[in-house]
Amino acid sequence: MRQKDYNKHRTGSRDMYNAEGYKDMTAYLALRNVEREERAKRYGRKRRRSGTRHPVDRLKAALNENERFVWEEMANAIIIQAAEDWREAKRKLQKHPSCEEAKATVKETESFFLSRDYAALTTYDGRKLLKRLKEEFGE
Repeated sequence: MRQKDYNKHRTGSRDMYNAEGYKDMTAYLALRNVEREERAKRYGRKRRRSGTRHPVDRLKAALNENERFVWEEMANAIIIQAAEDWREAKRKLQKHPSCEEAKATVKETESFFLSRDYAALTTYDGRKLLKRLKEEFGE
């Protein structure tokens, strides 16, 4: 059995190949989603959206009061460690401006402070924290 025939058999009547015989996953996935939405309308179901909430937010919602205290302590420790790593890397860069490891650490921690993961850990604005850290170093 040729690969094309095998894939066609495996996925049902949906065709993953374009007119030239090349695999075209974009069109295949778009058609699959359209078919799913049509089926959902036909049977009166609403299509669920996956991934609308951050996994950390879902975990927080499931915790009881005692567990939330532990969670908050852990979140605070993560943020404090990231700030300490940033400070240490900046000090290292002041002494050795060409240190690639320190540059990478600074870039990584700055992107963390601006990320959705940081926002899931705390309500304190990451931009403000980054601004305060930079003020410590006269930037």
